Amino acid sequence: MRDYRSSLRILFPYVFKPDKTGYVLAAFNREYKYIPRAVFRFARKPRMFDGIWYDKYAQDLYMYSDDPHSRTDYFERLAKLFSHKHDMIQDKTVTIRTTKDIDFASNISSFNMEDASARITGGHPYVDYCTE
Repeated sequence: MRDYRSSLRILFPYVFKPDKTGYVLAAFNREYKYIPRAVFRFARKPRMFDGIWYDKYAQDLYMYSDDPHSRTDYFERLAKLFSHKHDMIQDKTVTIRTTKDIDFASNISSFNMEDASARITGGHPYVDYCTE
């Protein structure tokens, strides 16, 4: 029987990836798979919210790290994140792109957000939001 913690790795947000504006966040699980229908537009830049992110100065916004202590208040911080004014965004208006190296412009590939099994490999995922 699988440990319940392995399910948490798949079901709960591990990292939120902001779009270029910083107001839109897409959620990814611990395996860096996009969590379907988990894209949110906030009224303020979420990076500036206090007491939520494991490291708000990192490129992406992580909810926890490999240190078990970083998970002790996970649900409190997640609830605090969603207590800020936000809207859910339809998947069709968002594209997840990956880059396989530092040069973002020369090596970009896209995949369909509706493909929940799509796994980001070999590159750093980032969010591209198109207004409806």
